[in-house]
Amino acid sequence: LEAAGHSATAESVRDELRGAVFQMGPDGEWVTSHRYLAGDVVGKLETAHKWAALDEQYAENVAALAGVQPAKVPMVDIVVPFGASWVSREVYIAFLRHLFPAFDGYGVELKYVPETATWLFSVGNKYLLGSVENTRTYGTERMAAVDLIEAGLRLRLPTVYDESFDDAGNVTRTRNEKETSLAQAKLQEIRERWADWLPKDDVRAAYLESEYNRRFNRIVPRAYDGQRLTFPGMSLMYQGAPLVLHPHQRAGVLRIVERGEKDDTAMLAYYPGAGKTLCALGGAVKRLQLGLSKKVVIVVGKNVLHQWQETFRAVYPGIADWLLTGTD
Repeated sequence: LEAAGHSATAESVRDELRGAVFQMGPDGEWVTSHRYLAGDVVGKLETAHKWAALDEQYAENVAALAGVQPAKVPMVDIVVPFGASWVSREVYIAFLRHLFPAFDGYGVELKYVPETATWLFSVGNKYLLGSVENTRTYGTERMAAVDLIEAGLRLRLPTVYDESFDDAGNVTRTRNEKETSLAQAKLQEIRERWADWLPKDDVRAAYLESEYNRRFNRIVPRAYDGQRLTFPGMSLMYQGAPLVLHPHQRAGVLRIVERGEKDDTAMLAYYPGAGKTLCALGGAVKRLQLGLSKKVVIVVGKNVLHQWQETFRAVYPGIADWLLTGTD
């Protein structure tokens, strides 16, 4: 490596960029800090601990990731829908015990099937089925509480139908609006009982809080910071004033330089007048200067083509010959 006429070793470059880039493990690629310290930072921290156990140089990865972990979401702010797949079977069984005092823990099948993303629920316990809670307290004349619970576990609304037969024996099913409304009201009552019951046990609440955060509170959005970028060839003046890119413009340039990881795209959704043109030009030229792109095509309306060309010449006067003309 050479810079400003002086040789530079890989170690010296790494020291210069310490904190700005991170290596993805032994023999792994180097990535920028805003890429590394975003996304699934919980999983990245777990992996970094494994690297650090083998090589202490990755302790800086651990320290950096530890500093950007999402704040834990407390149980009071967590909504746990009845039927949530991430809640354990044991919690649902405990809730059944809460609803049905006659339930002794036997005669109930409850299993989550990941392949179909559904709970399988069936009840053969005669004491539970014959209980007043099943037939009246949480059920209706047309739908028992266990049927409503099955609908709730599957995240469905219960519907009651009336059947009638014609002279040929053909069946016609008609939705019973009154009984359907009563059934759905009972299911809503069960859901409210669920929400009220969940946090009342400290051990259960701690489990749910931990499980929720482990599963869903892992992601940190990426934030772009282009303060380290330099712009060789960019004019010092533009429209009669010093040309200094604002922080959001530098961030936009960096977004273009890096582009998307999955779809290789970037979008600048700044409001009108925020300087998107300078971002686009700066990002395009920077990619060419770094060798990340061989050619750049900026597609604009014919009515603003001349405006874009003049802006490019003003911002990058030394490389205006890069522009195509009408005869090219």
